[in-house]
Amino acid sequence: METQYIISGQCIASVLHRLSQGFGDFEGLMFGKEDTLIQPNIGDDGNPLAKKVITIQDIFIIPSPKLLNDTETLEKGINAAPKDMKIVGWLAGKREVPVVPSLADQMTATYLNNYKQKLPRVFIETPLMLGIFCQNSKTHQETAYVDPSLTQVKHFEYKFFLNAQNSTSLKVEVQNLHTTDTKYNEIAFSYSIPEDSALEKSKEELELSINKAPQLIIEEADSIIASIQQLLPKIRTQSLQLEYAQRKNIELKSQLYYNS
Repeated sequence: METQYIISGQCIASVLHRLSQGFGDFEGLMFGKEDTLIQPNIGDDGNPLAKKVITIQDIFIIPSPKLLNDTETLEKGINAAPKDMKIVGWLAGKREVPVVPSLADQMTATYLNNYKQKLPRVFIETPLMLGIFCQNSKTHQETAYVDPSLTQVKHFEYKFFLNAQNSTSLKVEVQNLHTTDTKYNEIAFSYSIPEDSALEKSKEELELSINKAPQLIIEEADSIIASIQQLLPKIRTQSLQLEYAQRKNIELKSQLYYNS
C-alpha cells in the first residue's frame, strides 16, 4: 500500500524558531493522524487502490539534547497527546552537524519502539519516523552572492527518515503548499542579520551582559580572597598562642607529677 507523509507548515516553523533561538540541541515528539484513503483507480485484482496518509499536525519539544535524558518529561509528553492524535515519530534539533541519523538517534528509536510495544494505543501502527532539523553557520564568502551587506547568515536544513538506521531521506509534503517538489526536503532555509540592524545591536548588548557575568564572579572571588588574607595574621597569632598554652600545660603537669 502506498504511504503519503504530510506535515503542517506550523510544525516546521515552530521547530525552526526554537532552533534559531540558540538554546542548544533538543528533541521532541511528533503527533498526527493515520488515515486510509480509497483511490478512484482500480488495481489489477479489480479492487479500488488504497493509500495510507500520515499527517503530522502537532509537536511536543523537550528542552533536552536527548529524550532519554529526561524520561519523566518524555512520559508526560507521550501521555499528553492531543485529542484524536497519536505519536507519529520524534524530532531532533541539532546545530553544526550533518543532517543524518546518529548512533544516539538509533538508541532513541529502540527506546520508543519498546515503549510502543508496551503502550500501542498512543502510537500509529506504521513504523515511527524521525525528523532532523539542523542549523549550520555559513561564512561571509559563502553567502556574499545573496547580499554583500549581510554579516551573519543562519542556514537551516531538515530531512525525515523512516528508520533511524537508514540514511535515505523520506519525502514529506508540506500541507497547504500549492506544489511540493520531490526534493523539497533538501531545500535549505536561511535568515540573515544586517550589520546595522537593531537586532544586531540587541544581540551585542546581550552578549555584553553575558560577558559581564564571569567578570562579576571574578571580582567577588578576589574580594573574598582579600578578606581571607587579612585574617591570616590573626589566625597565625592565635595558633602560636594556642601552641604556647599547650606547652605550658604540659610543663605544669610534669612539675606536678615530679613534686608528688
